[in-house]
Amino acid sequence: MTENKMEAVAALFGKRLGERFTVKNQRSIYYHLAFTDKGLTVFGTNKDITLRQLITGEAVIVDE
Repeated sequence: MTENKMEAVAALFGKRLGERFTVKNQRSIYYHLAFTDKGLTVFGTNKDITLRQLITGEAVIVDE
């Protein structure tokens, strides 16, 4: 089995597994998320789009 990399992914964004945060995309839409050992948990939206937007710089983590 391959090592789970989600803790390292969370750390790339300055977050810990399970820590909730807010993301804002270019259209000023806010999403609430958390990195987990299973991937990205997004509350109320499409996680695949949001992860892509974070990685490509189309969305940013904002301080609440």
